[in-house]
Amino acid sequence: MECACGGSTGALQEARNKRLDAVLTYQACLACGRVSGDRLRIGTTLVLTGPRARCEFNTLDQERAVELKSQAERPPMLQRSCHLNGLRGEQRALPRRT
Repeated sequence: MECACGGSTGALQEARNKRLDAVLTYQACLACGRVSGDRLRIGTTLVLTGPRARCEFNTLDQERAVELKSQAERPPMLQRSCHLNGLRGEQRALPRRT
């Protein structure tokens, strides 16, 4: 991959916390040292990506690890969209003009 500075990023690197079974994977630019592609996994579950993953990994404790993993394994909330005429409910196609 190429960094914004024009340099190339190195191989995928890992930081591990064996006690919490957490792994942070990332790529660092060989020229400027910028870090990108952060992914935090706890066990086999991907819990966070981006800069927030790095921050959480640095301050991770047992309680927070359990909380993040349970949030990631929870099914996403279903959102109901607003219809174009302002009605709430299932989105329906508008009738075609003839």
